Formats: sequence, structure tokens, C-alpha cells
Amino acid sequence: MGKIRKNEAGFSAVEILIVLVVVALIGGVGYFVYKNQYKAKTATVVPNNTSPVATSPTTQTTDTYTGWKQYCDPLKVGCLKYPTDWKVVEDIAGVQKPNVQFVPPIGSAHPIDVILDFTTRETATLTQGDILLTSELSTHISGLSVYQGIASGYNPYIIIAQTNGLTLNTVTNGHSWTLGAEKDNSTPALTSTDEAKAWFNSTEAKTALQIIQSFTYQ
Repeated sequence: MGKIRKNEAGFSAVEILIVLVVVALIGGVGYFVYKNQYKAKTATVVPNNTSPVATSPTTQTTDTYTGWKQYCDPLKVGCLKYPTDWKVVEDIAGVQKPNVQFVPPIGSAHPIDVILDFTTRETATLTQGDILLTSELSTHISGLSVYQGIASGYNPYIIIAQTNGLTLNTVTNGHSWTLGAEKDNSTPALTSTDEAKAWFNSTEAKTALQIIQSFTYQ
């Protein structure tokens, strides 16, 4: 009986050794296959040397007149935009010859009047002696431009006139009209050309220019 156990024990050790060898072979073959496949994959990878395309940021245009109100005259000639804190003063004499003023808030450093006037019937032109600081600033109306100048007495003004002709009156739908801005008469007179030029840099004058440039036909 003891001899039989010894043979069985020895046979069991051989079997274990064979199993270990087989497992080792399987592991080695598996590692070899995995390694070859990994090399094949890495060899087929093509490096991407293309630089990323730079995208320019989206340009957002800002509307100068965002939040502004709009006024359209009773003769249905044109419309203007103006800030919410400015006041519209209408002098409508039977709606035959209206005169409309746009004025800044009370207490403004540089009081100014923007005037849309239908009362002038005769043809008016810029005076030759005026000092024109700018010429042909853009408007929404073909053939009309905005001019900035200084009249006698150092009085600055902004006016719409016919391009190149400098005629102030424009006839639309049978109505003659003028549109411009000037220093309020209640303010002290200016005493030099430099003071008049500085007036155009005031917030009120810049706003008046924007109001005038916003004019469009109805």
C-alpha cells in the first residue's frame, strides 16, 4: 500500500509540472502576440502636425442709437432719434409750418438746440464767411451731408445741407425744411474761434450731431 501512494504522489508532481509548463507557454505566446499587435498599431499612427486653424472672434456691431426714442414730424417728412433724457418741444402752428426742437436735460453744461424747422420758405445757403470745420459728414439720405461750422460772432452750428451745393433747404413731399443745431441763446456768448471749436467737443454737441445724422425719410 505504501508503494502505491508513492507512485501516485510522483505522478501527481509530473502532472503539476506539465501544467505549469503549458501555462507558461500560453502566457509567453500571448505576450508575444500582444507585443506584436501593439507595435503594429503604433507604427500606423500618423502624427498630426497640422496647426489648429485660428478663428477670429465674432465682431459685434454696437448700435449707437440703442435705447433712444424716435420722433416723426406731423408732415410725414422725416424721423429722428434722440436720447431718452432729451426733451422734444413742438411748436405746431396748425401743422402748417411746424418747428420742433430737441433739447438736453436741464442743467447740462452746454445747452444746445437741435431744430427741425419747416417755417423757412426762402432758399438759404451757408454764408461764405463761415468757417467750415468739417464737410460732408455722412447721413442716411443720398445727396445730403452734415456740416459743422462757425458763423460770425463765434457762433458754432451743425447743419444738414445739400452735398457740395451747401443749400440748407430741402424740399420733400412739397415741404421745405431745414435741420441743424446751435448753441442755446441763453448761454454766454463765445469770444474766440478756439472756444467755438471746443464747443463741438462737448457731450451735448456730439449728441446733437448723432441726432441730426439719424434723420431718415418717413
